[in-house]
Amino acid sequence: ATMSHYQFVPGNLTVKKGALVTWYNDDEIQHQIYSPDLFFNSDGMYQGASFSYKFDTPGTFEIRCTIHAGMRAKVTVEP
Repeated sequence: ATMSHYQFVPGNLTVKKGALVTWYNDDEIQHQIYSPDLFFNSDGMYQGASFSYKFDTPGTFEIRCTIHAGMRAKVTVEP
């Protein structure tokens, strides 16, 4: 997945339990990934940086950029 043009791409992602999702920052500005549901928070990510998280719990989880409030996505984890 990527962060591009102030958006998570794709905005909605469906994965199987145990999947490792990696987001790459393709923007020229900094982003920071946060999940209020799973309580993870990346460091600030500049262009070319990446952040990975392993989704071990089934459900639908919100993903946000803490720097840009309008950047939101959802990850659905299937059993």
